[in-house]
Amino acid sequence: MHSPPVLHPDGKNPWPETSAMATLMRILSQIPEECFTRQQRERLMESLIQKIVQMGTDILVVTPPSWRLVLGVMIRAMRRPTFYQVCLS
Repeated sequence: MHSPPVLHPDGKNPWPETSAMATLMRILSQIPEECFTRQQRERLMESLIQKIVQMGTDILVVTPPSWRLVLGVMIRAMRRPTFYQVCLS
């Protein structure tokens, strides 16, 4: 069973609480790691990190099950050797 999305005080669904994003994270977590090229892993990590940084304090309303999905995908992407340039500004 899925819990209903948590709404941000402004009425918007914070990422990754939307059902589309949760579905995407589930699909990505089921694809074998070796199916992704280095470039795809780098783009995935860049996109996820950028979105997390953009969320700012909205990350505080994301539920633990949603973080588990996102972090699980990130861990799978980082298992294979790749250099990740992270800019947190």
